Amino acid sequence: MLQRIQLIFDKDLTLDLREVALDKGTSVSQLVRQYVTPAVKQDKKNLKKKMSGGIQALLDMAKQAEKLGLKGSKDSSTNDDYIYR
Repeated sequence: MLQRIQLIFDKDLTLDLREVALDKGTSVSQLVRQYVTPAVKQDKKNLKKKMSGGIQALLDMAKQAEKLGLKGSKDSSTNDDYIYR
């Protein structure tokens, strides 16, 4: 699902984007996505390499829990009742 965000470019870049999009028969939004996606994927890949194994494992578990719709307590950092039940 696409989400709307706002980007602000200078006038020359905006005109260049419109010109290239028109030439390619696509929208400026699609053109920006085509340009940005590979760079973000590469940066994300590099970021994963930087993270230590433990941190990455926790982030992966959190993502998996989110996909499964699991929810934890919101006050477990201040409420010991969850630990000592």
